[in-house]
Amino acid sequence: MSRQNDDERNRISNDKLKLTTTINLIKDLEAKLQDAKDTKAALEASIANSQNVINDNNTKISNIRTTIADINAKIKSLQDTADRLKRDANTQEVDLERARTDLSVAQVKDNNLANDIKNFKDRINAEQPKLVDDDLKKLRTIIDNLNKSLPTIQS
Repeated sequence: MSRQNDDERNRISNDKLKLTTTINLIKDLEAKLQDAKDTKAALEASIANSQNVINDNNTKISNIRTTIADINAKIKSLQDTADRLKRDANTQEVDLERARTDLSVAQVKDNNLANDIKNFKDRINAEQPKLVDDDLKKLRTIIDNLNKSLPTIQS
């Protein structure tokens, strides 16, 4: 029995050694499991952080696109205004040229009428000694009426 006891003690000793090895193996596995859990938590936090950055960037991109659309609308509005101003300027230039032409024509007419009046005065002065006072008054009245009806154009 002593041998049997020795065998059993030997078995107990072997089993204790195996148990210690198993416990150590379990501790190692638990440590690896904890490391894996920590890695998982870190990766989940990193993913969440990256997703937040992506969401923020998408919001910024959306805001930038809205700003770009607003700027493009302003550019189009300014271009439309510039086009309208160019058309208006061209119209004003045409109107100015017409007014200059009308002024030149009116000045020529004014000069012609002034020459006609001068010629009439010269004729009156030449004919004056021959005329009677009533005829002279009538001619002067006609000249005054012509002078009043003649528009004055200044260059």
